[in-house]
Amino acid sequence: MTNLVLVFLIFAAGCVLYRYRAGVLAALRRFDARNAQRQEDELRERVDPQAHYKRTLQMAAEQFEDISEISEPDPRTGIDLPVYLFLGVRYETREAAEAARHRAIVDQAREFYIDLDGRRLDHSGGRRAHENAALPTRNRETLH
Repeated sequence: MTNLVLVFLIFAAGCVLYRYRAGVLAALRRFDARNAQRQEDELRERVDPQAHYKRTLQMAAEQFEDISEISEPDPRTGIDLPVYLFLGVRYETREAAEAARHRAIVDQAREFYIDLDGRRLDHSGGRRAHENAALPTRNRETLH
């Protein structure tokens, strides 16, 4: 009897897989396409000297919300006009909102590199040139 139940369960699982095969295969194809695109991007990044900056901008862009479009009535005419929102600020045109979003992304990326430079100096124990000039002569020679 157990063999009969096991055969029935295998048959039922096969029927379910057959029924939903299109959705499963489509999901696997999308996964494969994303994976192939990622591998192509990695190959391109290996030879691109600006790849690190592009990746930093991409990661900074992921931290910001997209621009939202809402419609509000015009105070003079009462006609609904599109208004664009970014970080709670209203913009009359999409271009102005995109420019504000781009500035925010670039500022975030700059902060990353400023922080990275500061951490690199902290961990290496290095000093900047103006800090070395303030040291007495005998200590300055031992630093190099």
